[in-house]
Amino acid sequence: MNWAKKNNCYIIEDDYDSELSYNNRPIPAMQGINNNKQVIYTGTFSKSFSPSLRVAYLVLPPKILEMYKKEFDYSFSTVPIDIQKTLALFIKEGFWDRHLRKVRTQNKKKHDILKEALNSKIGKEIKILREGSGLNLLIEPLINIDLEKLNEEAIKNQIKIYTRDLGNNRQTLSMGFGGFKEEQIEKAVEIFEKVWQKVKNKEID
Repeated sequence: MNWAKKNNCYIIEDDYDSELSYNNRPIPAMQGINNNKQVIYTGTFSKSFSPSLRVAYLVLPPKILEMYKKEFDYSFSTVPIDIQKTLALFIKEGFWDRHLRKVRTQNKKKHDILKEALNSKIGKEIKILREGSGLNLLIEPLINIDLEKLNEEAIKNQIKIYTRDLGNNRQTLSMGFGGFKEEQIEKAVEIFEKVWQKVKNKEID
């Protein structure tokens, strides 16, 4: 923040899922520091409400806000006005806070089921790098396993996996739970574990 102020720069804060924190209180946004003079804060309702709404938002510093109004006064929003007004009323009347509490409770259960299932099935062969927030767990294999082959085999079993490169040849897997019902997660991990073992055993052979 001091660097941005000293260099007359702005920090873009992409806060897309901080409201989905299960074990700790969400980290306060930088936008709330220094009367919001240096932060352009962006958010979306896709993770915590519904991706089909296609609603995102900006919270701008006063100086930038004046510029925005001048440049985009006549811009056309692709989100219908009735959806915008309904969402605004939903927030104003307190339903948003209730919804978030419900979503956190539901997703924490799914998060914990996924974590327990992974630890039970392949816990000795992975390390969980990221947990406790959002809609996925980030895991790193502790064994040599070809993630490309793993993905190919997973697709055959109607599983889609997502990899992330952390640099220094560190490949990780993003294990999502947002689209599952609680009772589906353990079965999904069982299928994934069979694929995992198949690819691992091939490489051992």
